[in-house]
Amino acid sequence: MNRLERLPRELRFLIAEYVPSKPERPYQYIDEYKNVVLDWYNKTRVYDDTIFHNFSQLYTTGLNDIETKYLHYHFRDYRRETGYYTMKMCHRTGQFEKGPIRKRANSKKNINTFPVE
Repeated sequence: MNRLERLPRELRFLIAEYVPSKPERPYQYIDEYKNVVLDWYNKTRVYDDTIFHNFSQLYTTGLNDIETKYLHYHFRDYRRETGYYTMKMCHRTGQFEKGPIRKRANSKKNINTFPVE
């Protein structure tokens, strides 16, 4: 039991008006978004040999309008590839490392069968 819980109920409500009770947590998908953008930019950047190792380096440089038009295609490809590969961000190269997802041995679902119409 912490000190706040020991206080009377009315006093706890008064304190809660001025002090946030829960810490602000970052959204879970923000890190994944940053990694996808970093991977896309390092793979599609052909006019320069610069490799960005983290998102803050890329953020300070910025993206131009032409590059942002094609960013949504990489999100679609990333979503498709996560079904077949485990995607781990390698900050040394600034790109994802792909490892195949193995099918469980006890799974009864057969991938090679086609639905009969």
